[in-house]
Amino acid sequence: MSDMNQGMIRTAVLMGVLSLCAIMICLFIDPLASLVTLCLSTATITLFFLFTSRRNKRITTLCEQIDIALYADKVLNTLPFNDDNDLITLQNKIKTLTLKLHKQSLFLQSDKKSLKEFITEISRQLRIPFTSLNIVTSFLATGSLSPERHAELIDELNTLLTRTNWLITTLLKISRLDTGTAILRQDPIPVPALVEKATKPLAMLLKNKDVSLHSEGDADTSFCGDLAWSAEAVSNILKSILEYAENSRIDITYTQNTTFTQILITEDGKGFDRARVSQLFGTSQHNRTVHDLSFNTALTLSRRIITYQNGIILVDTLKSGGCRFTIKFYH
Repeated sequence: MSDMNQGMIRTAVLMGVLSLCAIMICLFIDPLASLVTLCLSTATITLFFLFTSRRNKRITTLCEQIDIALYADKVLNTLPFNDDNDLITLQNKIKTLTLKLHKQSLFLQSDKKSLKEFITEISRQLRIPFTSLNIVTSFLATGSLSPERHAELIDELNTLLTRTNWLITTLLKISRLDTGTAILRQDPIPVPALVEKATKPLAMLLKNKDVSLHSEGDADTSFCGDLAWSAEAVSNILKSILEYAENSRIDITYTQNTTFTQILITEDGKGFDRARVSQLFGTSQHNRTVHDLSFNTALTLSRRIITYQNGIILVDTLKSGGCRFTIKFYH
């Protein structure tokens, strides 16, 4: 504010000097003219001081509001500057800027909270496989195991390490979807191509489980999304079914209408326990083993991928036995 006051004083001094020169010139011409000039100059300088002082007070108030907006993390209040278009324009620009800063601050706080929750979730979920790893390694450390038991524990250790590595990778994918850092394409996806891509890696597992897989639907059925991510979602669902299925059949049917594209995945074997259906899409405290945790995390990732692409997924057990997953991608 001191710079504005100094500028005002310099302007007033300059106006005074010019007024004095005008008065002196008018004095030689006509004394009455010099008196009129003196009155006009005095009035002009007075009005200048009043107007400038009033504007400086408004600018000071605006600066105080800016400090509150910046340091108290609040949105700039609108001040009554209706008679000063320049200050109104300046205030609106600053208000827009502080509003953007406020939104960015809220976003950063939310992002920080999400990161904290994700780290907590990672720590909680990894506790289960690490506990199992510690138990196996403690058995191996005894040194009094038979060669057969030693080989069994080594196999179990390798299985646990593989599942733990997969679990970490899957959790990171879920976090990328939750935080919006994953970039999913929006391309037309033919559903037959999606089914082929999702089922191709499962050929050996299907054979070992003696499960037959059949797909049926219009070849033109499609939706907009990311083929790679969508294939992973469908593949995880099929893997989850195959955890329980044996000597059964899986049918994949797909249809399309003006509202959505639907994919039904039905298995006619054992299916899931009806009481457990509500826990399938989540990583809750009910997961007591690495198997349960991996199973639920895979389905959680599938739901995240489908939801991210404007879709929904439902699951239910059938009265005749087996289960059915319903996937809908809305257009």
